Amino acid sequence: MPSPGQTGLSIRTIETIAAKRKLITTNKNILKEEFYSTDNILILEEGIKDENAILDFIRKKSTVYPDISHLLLEKWLVKILS
Repeated sequence: MPSPGQTGLSIRTIETIAAKRKLITTNKNILKEEFYSTDNILILEEGIKDENAILDFIRKKSTVYPDISHLLLEKWLVKILS
């Protein structure tokens, strides 16, 4: 769940995408990201448990994520420090 006032992605989200894993989140900001895909990312409404949607999502075949290397810490630090 996003922290109150959070508008971006958490480090856990970036780690999950970098590991090429599926993600279940309540953070709707992820809809704006180039790597968003309903095959790989499930957005749940806060406080609502939809067990069928979760099971369907887990069973669904995932797709290949696009390159997100520009979001990784090493690249970010190089950009900030140069």
